[in-house]
Amino acid sequence: MTTPITTLELPPADQVRTLWNQCAAVVDDRAIAEWLELHRIDVMAVTQLDLARALLRGANEPEWCRYGNVRWSEGGYRLLVPLLSSTGDMMALYARSLRPIRPHPRSGSTPPLSGASGLVMANASARHLLRMGVWADDACWHTVIIAGGAADYLDWATSVAEHSPAVFGIVQGSWTPKIAARSPAGSRVIVRAHANPIAGRYAHHVQSALAKTCEVILRIAG
Repeated sequence: MTTPITTLELPPADQVRTLWNQCAAVVDDRAIAEWLELHRIDVMAVTQLDLARALLRGANEPEWCRYGNVRWSEGGYRLLVPLLSSTGDMMALYARSLRPIRPHPRSGSTPPLSGASGLVMANASARHLLRMGVWADDACWHTVIIAGGAADYLDWATSVAEHSPAVFGIVQGSWTPKIAARSPAGSRVIVRAHANPIAGRYAHHVQSALAKTCEVILRIAG
């Protein structure tokens, strides 16, 4: 039995911001901190860089905080990561479950998610690219890393805490021409993908969109 792909419905932006502001730091939530440590992700770095937050138990969630018929709090979807538009505005939240879930055979994201057209996870360097379309004056690495799913994104986004490369996390539908246009010409773009059909397609989609302006390197993990 496979996990169905869930369609993301865009909630009101003000409600997204309100819920995000009510969330706790991941370092203050034992279950989330343990999940991050299990995946070898630096809990303090996630906290200090504000890459993800914890949905509080018993929080008064808006109606849109659900995947299908399962509310986030009921399904253990308590690790929240912002999804940003091509202009760097927070438009939605990706909720990652802490419970063991059978990986979807075609998608690297958990839960498998669609409908997030043009919405990406982004660290500080990537957010600057979304807002400005150029590298910051103090950027040391003109490198973009594109990772599939929340765990891969948080892993790479915490690998270098200072003067880090721009790290984007994507789910099905994230990659669009507007997102592609935020990678400045001459940049090195490293695409991290899992060895499955969906990840392979988005990796080659990224390559075809940027090959004429950037150095694109594909890294397919088994």
